[in-house]
Amino acid sequence: MARIGIVEDDKSIAATLTINLQSFGHTVDHYDSAESYLSKGLAHNHNLLLLDFNLPQMNGLTLCEHLRSLFPDTPIIILTAKVDEMTAVSCLQAGAHDFIRKPVGFHELRVRIEKYLKPLTEMNLGTNDFALNTDELTCTYKGKSIEFTRTEFKILEILLKNPSRIISRTDLASRLDPHGQILDRSLDSHISRLRAKLKSANVDELEISAVYGIGYKAEWLHD
Repeated sequence: MARIGIVEDDKSIAATLTINLQSFGHTVDHYDSAESYLSKGLAHNHNLLLLDFNLPQMNGLTLCEHLRSLFPDTPIIILTAKVDEMTAVSCLQAGAHDFIRKPVGFHELRVRIEKYLKPLTEMNLGTNDFALNTDELTCTYKGKSIEFTRTEFKILEILLKNPSRIISRTDLASRLDPHGQILDRSLDSHISRLRAKLKSANVDELEISAVYGIGYKAEWLHD
């Protein structure tokens, strides 16, 4: 499922959001201020962000404008206690995809989130020759199937959803197992086997490389 970032200074609201989003199967990171997110959250490559409108110091709209310049394709939803025409216009002009009135109705939240996360599962994670089907957990190259374990497939999916972006080891491990059971050596072994299978299948247009001391990235190579 997705990794969602919540920037909300009200601990009670944040806790309730976290519990509900986790019950939907998502990994959730909470930050109590814009400054906290900017210092700790940028490296996590969130699939979707929920931002409180009235954050202390840097407010949600200012944070949204800043993040939109960094991550133009990441869905951002503003949480606000007041929804009138001026508020709606302000949210959309700041670059938000949507806004939700507080207190949050969780059935509504789930539907809205799934609306913006759905394109992730439908994304073309490949080329004309290479296809990764995230619904059926299958991979083919030039019409021939490549067999991956579930963990190898998930690693490949995460990397291909973030092409040319470095995914930190910590982020990758936590997306694979939120309970922290994936160790560094185990992660390295999974990626080593993944690379070997791609090489064995002669997939020469995709490169998965290690970035020393940080993590991994996947890049499509073009002539």
